[in-house]
Amino acid sequence: VTSEETKTSVATGVVMLMLLLYVIMNAAVISSDWINFKKSYVLKRSVVSPRSNMEIMLSFLLAYFVFIFAANMALMALMQLSGLVPEINWGVFTSLLAVTIIYSLCLNLFFFRIFKMPGHATTFGILFVMLMAGIGMPAVFGDFGGSWLSIVAYISPVYWLYKAIDLQTIFPAVWVILAMAGVFLTAGSYR
Repeated sequence: VTSEETKTSVATGVVMLMLLLYVIMNAAVISSDWINFKKSYVLKRSVVSPRSNMEIMLSFLLAYFVFIFAANMALMALMQLSGLVPEINWGVFTSLLAVTIIYSLCLNLFFFRIFKMPGHATTFGILFVMLMAGIGMPAVFGDFGGSWLSIVAYISPVYWLYKAIDLQTIFPAVWVILAMAGVFLTAGSYR
């Protein structure tokens, strides 16, 4: 492996990780949008429609998933065409993008259930994502704080995303991130 190939793979990994972190940060913004919908009775009008709560929630989630997925795939394709990301494993990126969006949307639902004010959801959501990114950093920079930091890093999706990008494999990262998403999805009620 030459020095140039190493630089290329590191640059690609950094761009992928930054894009996936941005997807997770969107959870805070989306949850504040949902809180605004709730305050302006948009969600209440949807609930009195002949559809179930689950159908309405799934339609919102599917719409956000499709939009975020398409936008980020187009962004990565543009980066590859422009030469910013010369080589990319599209299978790994597509899989990681899909599970990251699922994680982000489940985190969005969690923030939506907890907070009543849009500003609080955005602020605490971004702080939560920054905390998770900080906890996952031992994977990126090596074990810089002792063995306890490398153990705590396992609870961060950033750790698993970095490991998947670094090893160019989606297992077990996909299952772990989906399990984390499941925790946020099942916390609270669906109303």
